[in-house]
Amino acid sequence: MYSLLIMDDELFIRQGIMDYVPWSELGFEVVASFQDGSEGTEYLERHPVDVIISDICMTEVSGLAVAEYVYNRALPTKVVLLSGYKEFEYAKQAIAMNVEHYLLKPIAYEEIMRIFTGLRNELDKERSEKKAAQEKERRLQQILPLLQEHFFSDLLAGELVDTRERHSRMDQAGLRTSLASRTCCCAWMELVHRSGTGPLGRDAYEAIKATLRVEHSTYDVFPFTGRGRRLGLLVFTHEWRSSQEMRSWLEAELIEKLEKLQGRFGIELRMLTPECYANVDQMAANSIVFNPAPLDGHEVEESILKLVEMGKSYILQHFNRDLSLNEVADHVFLNPSYFSRMFKNVTGINFSEFLTQTRLDKAMALIREGNYKIYEVSEQVGFSSSKYFSTIFRQKIGCTPKEYDRLMKFKSKVEHQ
Repeated sequence: MYSLLIMDDELFIRQGIMDYVPWSELGFEVVASFQDGSEGTEYLERHPVDVIISDICMTEVSGLAVAEYVYNRALPTKVVLLSGYKEFEYAKQAIAMNVEHYLLKPIAYEEIMRIFTGLRNELDKERSEKKAAQEKERRLQQILPLLQEHFFSDLLAGELVDTRERHSRMDQAGLRTSLASRTCCCAWMELVHRSGTGPLGRDAYEAIKATLRVEHSTYDVFPFTGRGRRLGLLVFTHEWRSSQEMRSWLEAELIEKLEKLQGRFGIELRMLTPECYANVDQMAANSIVFNPAPLDGHEVEESILKLVEMGKSYILQHFNRDLSLNEVADHVFLNPSYFSRMFKNVTGINFSEFLTQTRLDKAMALIREGNYKIYEVSEQVGFSSSKYFSTIFRQKIGCTPKEYDRLMKFKSKVEHQ
């Protein structure tokens, strides 16, 4: 239900609006009614309201003043104004304050039903869009550490020498553009295991990185796992320091965090002397000098694996409708062409091949169930044309869907004899 506030200085009009319109059927609930805009604005100060329907001319505070109050405070409230006069100046002022509708009295029942049906549809759309935006923001916050870690790993591997690509990847990773001009340093951490402790697992690495992460007004520390599963810290500061000065300063800043981690995991974290550069561009040009051993062709960074797995999971959830590479890449907040390369490197096949194979695997499972016609199977796995489905099925499986159906039925019959 959406909340509705009614304002009119004539009691019989207020009562008529409340009593003779089936508000619940339209999706609205009348939360209050007042005879003047002064009472209405006081109510708005304490309560959020979705829609206001108000007379223009009232004793103290007019409907236009209420609309101006809503407009000046950028409240997410829609305003419908009523008037007994066809005044052009009123209408012009109402339009300037984003009033949804300007209606003349007496209002026809059909007209108010039409208007509020439209407003409900508009509110439904806005609520849906807001929910989708919130979900996207929640997902982005979950995935940002992966995007950042992947960016840092590629940066230090000397793979982001192109300035445009480097800055684009920074944007994708949610890293402030201002960081690009700051002094930046990379400090690798040496993990020394105390007696009786074994190698750290993935969860331990994630806990260490979460603890060491710092976003401060004067500096930022981004922990990441580099190639060779080496723990590193990328530090952005406003102030230039030499490598040795940076090491001393950083150890002092992180001393409490380091001691906490050493006690928790039974390890000693030793910071190696950082490599410092005037900005990201200079680091990108020299990063290969201090990057640890490159990948051997079989090892894949954990951040890449996680991003691709998220993409695969999205495909498995949405393969039964029209699904594009752009949509899946957008889900993991990556450029489509870059995600496509990552996807093929990890899975060995490209996006369209994986999507097709996923659809065919599901199609074969549905055919084996024996409860659907071929065209129904085609629709359920995301093919817009049953003819195209049959063509692809024959190319990939070696027989048509009908032939596969007959084969499965024959096989089942033989097994039950």
